[in-house]
Amino acid sequence: LTGVSGCQSVSAEENILLKEISIYPNPTTGNLVINFTQNINNAATKVSILNSLGQTLSIHLLTTNKSIIDISQLQNGMYYLILNHNDTINTEKIIKN
Repeated sequence: LTGVSGCQSVSAEENILLKEISIYPNPTTGNLVINFTQNINNAATKVSILNSLGQTLSIHLLTTNKSIIDISQLQNGMYYLILNHNDTINTEKIIKN
């Protein structure tokens, strides 16, 4: 996986991670729900929120199948949500309105 602004390739492991996670609502006005469709077995998932420059704005450690992240303090715009679960990294674009 390359940097936020570079090209990205998706491996089979990342495809599995994409199927296991739902992130909603997107766009959002404040709260993002991150829902794992399968039990994460107490394996912590690190979630980082980055701006368009790749700067880390916040880091969250998720330990439950359903978590809410409050991004209401962020300015309106596009952000990147980086999920690191079991050494698999997934990048999702999120929009804050």
